[in-house]
Amino acid sequence: MKKYSQVNARSLDASKTSRGVTAARKSQSVQIRSSAATREKSKEGNSSRTWALDSKGHRMFLTIVSKEIDPFTQVIIYTFQNGDKKDLYPDGKVVYHYAKSQTVHTVYPSGKKEIQFANGQRELHGKDGNIEVTYPNGTIRRVFSTGEEEQEAPDGTVARRLRDGTEIVHYPNGQKEVRHESYRSRSYPNGTVKTIYPSGKQITKYSNGKVRVKDANGTVLVNTSS
Repeated sequence: MKKYSQVNARSLDASKTSRGVTAARKSQSVQIRSSAATREKSKEGNSSRTWALDSKGHRMFLTIVSKEIDPFTQVIIYTFQNGDKKDLYPDGKVVYHYAKSQTVHTVYPSGKKEIQFANGQRELHGKDGNIEVTYPNGTIRRVFSTGEEEQEAPDGTVARRLRDGTEIVHYPNGQKEVRHESYRSRSYPNGTVKTIYPSGKQITKYSNGKVRVKDANGTVLVNTSS
């Protein structure tokens, strides 16, 4: 990588004054590996400060300690006073490395954001407002802009929470459970549906048309045949 230091324009003007000798000596101490590197310009120009990210992902300005340009990929790498690094890609992608937390925050040209934590957790923030979080144990949690949420367990169980609070759970064995504030039902692969109400009443409907109703004590109230 080619490394060079940025020089403030005012310092160059000051070299023409009585302090020019001092400024010239300071500039001579700057090591420039390639003259081509000095012609490279970033979107921030030649400022000694550029935008960085705080712990919440908000922009702030920090002093640049060093700036490097990869001659092969043309990626511009800024190193800041707090140890953070920011990589600027030619296509507009920005990768920010937090030195303290070891978190990596990537912003894509499309507006999508990706956050990779040191413990292996990953978050994807879509431009549409949808968020997907992948945990180290393999669990995936999705938060939709509609207000609904979904969680997928490593064993294949998928639980979705609707806006009204209803939860729908799909199990790997083909069973489906609906958790509503006024009832809870479970559907089985053979077509049987069992519903339980807050009062304890149970209604079981079989695929052959048979219906069985029990009270809270388990007493059969209705038992129709197909």
